[in-house]
Amino acid sequence: MEWFDEQGIEFEEHDANEDPEILGVPLTRIDQKDGSVKEIMGFDRPAIKAALKNMA
Repeated sequence: MEWFDEQGIEFEEHDANEDPEILGVPLTRIDQKDGSVKEIMGFDRPAIKAALKNMA
């Protein structure tokens, strides 16, 4: 995704058709420092930036 590249954020892209856990797209999963995983449905830049601050 272009925005992630522009921000210098590494990511893995997955095919939502092959992952039954994905209920909508885009879905962003970010591992947090406390061991949890933050899931963000839709392309919510402020939520993604906030989650990246607490990234593991």
